[in-house]
Amino acid sequence: MRLARLAATTALVSSLVWGAACAAEDFAVAIAPQGLSDALAELAEQTGVQLLFVSSDVAGLRANGLSGTYEIDSALKRLLEGTGLEFHAVGRGTYAVRRPAARQEGAREDASVTLAQLEGEGAPADQGGRGGAPGAGGPVDEIVVTARKRAERLQDVPIAVTAFSSDRLADRGIDDFKELFQLVPDAMTADLGASFSNEIIIRGQGAGRNVNSETATGIYRNGIFVAGGNIGGRNFNTMDLFDVARVEVLRGPQGALYGRNAVGGAVNVVTRRPVSELGAEGTASYGEADRYEAAGVVNVPLSDELAVRAGLKYIDQRDGFFTDRLTGEVKDEESFLGGRVGLRWAPDGDFSAVLTLEYFSEDGPSFGVGTYNPLLATDPYSQSAFNFPTVFKRGEFTGQLELEYDMGFARLTAVSVYKTRDAETSDDVDAFTNTLSPNMLTRISDDEFRRVGGEVRLASSGAGPWRWLAGVEYASVTDEFLVNSNNSRLSNSDSEDWTAAAFGSLGLDLTERLNVTGELRYSYDDKEVELTSRLALASPTRVQSFSKSFDNLAPKATLAYRVSDDLNTYASIGTGYRAGGFNPEPDNAAVERFAIPYDEETSVSYEVGAKAKLFDRLALNLAVFYSTTSDLQLLLQFVPVGGGAPLNAVTNGGDSVQYGAELEGGARFDIEATGGQLAVDFGGSWMTSEIDSALPGVDGTAIPYVRDWSANFGATYRQPLLNSGLGLVLGYGYRGGFGGWQDETSGRDLDDIELHDVRAGLEAAHWSLIGSVDNLLDTFYVPQRTNATAVRASRPQTWKITLSAKF
Repeated sequence: MRLARLAATTALVSSLVWGAACAAEDFAVAIAPQGLSDALAELAEQTGVQLLFVSSDVAGLRANGLSGTYEIDSALKRLLEGTGLEFHAVGRGTYAVRRPAARQEGAREDASVTLAQLEGEGAPADQGGRGGAPGAGGPVDEIVVTARKRAERLQDVPIAVTAFSSDRLADRGIDDFKELFQLVPDAMTADLGASFSNEIIIRGQGAGRNVNSETATGIYRNGIFVAGGNIGGRNFNTMDLFDVARVEVLRGPQGALYGRNAVGGAVNVVTRRPVSELGAEGTASYGEADRYEAAGVVNVPLSDELAVRAGLKYIDQRDGFFTDRLTGEVKDEESFLGGRVGLRWAPDGDFSAVLTLEYFSEDGPSFGVGTYNPLLATDPYSQSAFNFPTVFKRGEFTGQLELEYDMGFARLTAVSVYKTRDAETSDDVDAFTNTLSPNMLTRISDDEFRRVGGEVRLASSGAGPWRWLAGVEYASVTDEFLVNSNNSRLSNSDSEDWTAAAFGSLGLDLTERLNVTGELRYSYDDKEVELTSRLALASPTRVQSFSKSFDNLAPKATLAYRVSDDLNTYASIGTGYRAGGFNPEPDNAAVERFAIPYDEETSVSYEVGAKAKLFDRLALNLAVFYSTTSDLQLLLQFVPVGGGAPLNAVTNGGDSVQYGAELEGGARFDIEATGGQLAVDFGGSWMTSEIDSALPGVDGTAIPYVRDWSANFGATYRQPLLNSGLGLVLGYGYRGGFGGWQDETSGRDLDDIELHDVRAGLEAAHWSLIGSVDNLLDTFYVPQRTNATAVRASRPQTWKITLSAKF
């Protein structure tokens, strides 16, 4: 029996034109003999119709050539001759291609369903299966992404992209972004003390961070930039992995399209949209540290034109891993409650609007929890006595409006975002450094953030050798960040930023197999800040105002050559840009050691790559890159005159070079002897770097948070259990990272890690019960070294049991 799930196996091939195409209209088409999947893609592009099909149905099939004027029915009939497939209309300008059997579980017969809604919305699989590719040979499933802000198959995109469908996230048991980036070549999160402060590092870009500094990774939600703020604004949050359709990680500077801060790369999280089909799903789990989790989503069509999707996520961790050595009190309890409501209106096949509203609140441990003193303590999970709360709290609201309109020759898209965040932390600094002090040194911070932004773009559609896209982007950001210590140290940063950009791309098919594409982005950033600071009780309070603007022109060029239907190659030259900013506290030395303002950094990257599909069951992607960074932003520490906590300051520390190679892939195998199926995915990278700087002790060192080597592997085996309707699922995952420095200048290296995860359970058509263990061997490592007496401990082995249901 077929194992199908739409998230991984349904491909939507379209020129993004909902169109007014009908069966009686004549179309001029010219399609060469080729693989059926590619032939259908060309037909959709040349006629403006939508074609829905399950990729495993067309895998390995070829289409005859087609040239002349045809009605769409006649063209499809000719293309499908000898394939055993059939087609029929499922809506205005939309056709489903499928096997002659009854309606397939994955193929959604709804003309109003867009690509973003299709990806990850799969129907329940029979026999307890998920994401399987049936039939002889076990073909690899197609994944459709929007890495270039248009719908393309992952294997056709001439960019190093790692895509996670909702099924892959579930099979690997990924529930946070730290684990996710351990599965991406040359990517990681810099563990900076608390989950909300972790920094995303891709290809070595992003270690230079401070208050008000920009990220070096573009952080996108549904195609629009959403980062900003100083408590929880530099990465993704728990709600970003809730009801997600897919996650796209683009490596290397992205220049025009995802160019905002994409010096190292960009990450785009695509959530599920409302669809015109009644459905519901939910999960409930219990695990280590007395942790309860629950999530539920319901999708309701209110009419033929209107649908709503609503969901809630809840977390309550009542125990923990880190305790107060004297009192035995657990210090890392967590709680989370978030909700999302989406409303989609599609009055016809040309226009759609999606409004998404989301809010969450959470609290958990702050920076002071999770460290130990290796010189004194033998138990890394036991700390010195806390005599002050060490917690953080955050509340965040996000509203997004997405509009799409088919203009015939092009598709117009407008996306806007409104985000606010109130967050605060309190820390017992004595406990953080594992020293008891009668002065009880404390630190309190408060952050109020707001982002208002939008993007409008127009993308070409239809037949022809030219493809183009043009757009503009804007954002207004305000942030007030206050840090106050009971030793009278004060740092208050009140900032207002405004940014705008214009971007575009133009591609030309020089031949049927050779394409050249150019991209260009102009960015402008205007920043203002008022700083109020005091280093100690005896120090005067200083109030200073600064303003500075930055601009950049970032080009990118790509040459892509399709060697065959199953092998694509490309070469590109791309540039990236990260705006400068302002340090939060001035130097108090007589001779200034650093300045408040610092400049932008830019990068140039040269990359060649290949994407292959082998034996109709194995996908294999290779990328090799060489990058240079100018005016590298580095975070340095300076001891204040008179002593006290260090001053953290970003400075432009020279240039750097980094280069490496990345390999990733996946495969599916049908096990004929047992009737089961095995799916594997894997990845690995090698990278080296060096800084060229005039700063003492920095020249010749490696870029922080760059692994010399990384590797990951995952395997999921599914076995139907006779005719019971049940299936056994077994999973294994490996995550490894080797070499690299947290700070080579200070001699702080990164611990090697090798983590093993396992999963096992039962699946049926509408439910599953899965048990999982992360860090099976209870491997201990140090993710962060602050100083000799403050070292952060890794999370130990954890287990969880999860019950899921879907209707």
